[in-house]
Amino acid sequence: MPTYSSPEAVDNKLHRLLLEAVPENEHCNKTILHLAKLLDINRWSINKWVRKKRISPQRVLEIVEVSKIKGYDKKGKPILGELRVKREDFDEFVYNF
Repeated sequence: MPTYSSPEAVDNKLHRLLLEAVPENEHCNKTILHLAKLLDINRWSINKWVRKKRISPQRVLEIVEVSKIKGYDKKGKPILGELRVKREDFDEFVYNF
């Protein structure tokens, strides 16, 4: 998947939400790879969610937590701020087990 500096450039709504949630990386870009690293999962998994437009409830909660990260301190610890996405934003994509 390409790198975006603006989530609005993405056509797929789930992909756009994921890019809104992820904080900028060290190059000031929002990437699926960076989100995958923060969630400690494979980038392929996120690509699969985007392609199928489906995501598990647990992953949504993890993504909402990641969306609180607004930056990092000098020691690399996350600095938390306001949510960039809410759980409700993902409702149309959530599947039940």
